[in-house]
Amino acid sequence: MKQAASPPPAPAAAHFRDLFIARDKFRYLAWRLSGWRAGREFRGTLRDGTIVRMRPCDWETAYEIFFRGVYRTPEELTGVTRIVDLGGNVGYSCLYWARHYPDARITVFEPHPLHCRILRENLEQNACRERVTLHPAAAGTRESEAMLSDRGIASAVVSAPAADAVPIRTVDFFETVGEAPIDILKIDIEGGEYPILADERFAALAARTRYLVMEYHERAPGHLGGAWCVQRLGECGFRTDCRPVQADIGLIYARRI
Repeated sequence: MKQAASPPPAPAAAHFRDLFIARDKFRYLAWRLSGWRAGREFRGTLRDGTIVRMRPCDWETAYEIFFRGVYRTPEELTGVTRIVDLGGNVGYSCLYWARHYPDARITVFEPHPLHCRILRENLEQNACRERVTLHPAAAGTRESEAMLSDRGIASAVVSAPAADAVPIRTVDFFETVGEAPIDILKIDIEGGEYPILADERFAALAARTRYLVMEYHERAPGHLGGAWCVQRLGECGFRTDCRPVQADIGLIYARRI
């Protein structure tokens, strides 16, 4: 497998708390010690000026994006003006990219109603709402109604009704996103990546996409796995760097050849 350019190193901080301004660093520590267990929300400002709102269930996503930099892109990827985000969750990926790519406009798909509300609030308090187009729906291959499990960062479209499920709308991603070039495409949709990649229209979309970062999942029989994703992306003209995170999840970074 040919290796793509890897994301740059993580920021110069020993701990996640070190990313916060001094005042909020100590407030964050107090929250982790007591507020976390009480289920309280934390709001603080990172040293780069990003205002972060976290519920205890959001901590892992914030840690991965702001501290570990899982969506950091190669330094030579310049001139970024369009980013498409499949699975926006509460908006941390949008905040990260809005800060690092000030000339970019972002299109984001997020089906969970509560996550959409928090995403909008996060964008507004960071003064970047006008740069982001939110589609409050799941990215799929056709228009439909569906049910989404209500499981925080692991929420996924379910095939059968469940006690914790909420009704959502699915849109045809390929029709909705349009035909304009994409500088960065991010996919993290808990198994929904496979129908997107398998769709015959994906090859044309890939041809106008410079860089892709995705999380693959192997939690259900229909999940084809990281090796299949790498093969499919290779067929569509990408060099890939596949990094398993745990037994059933991994990250793939892909750059056009």
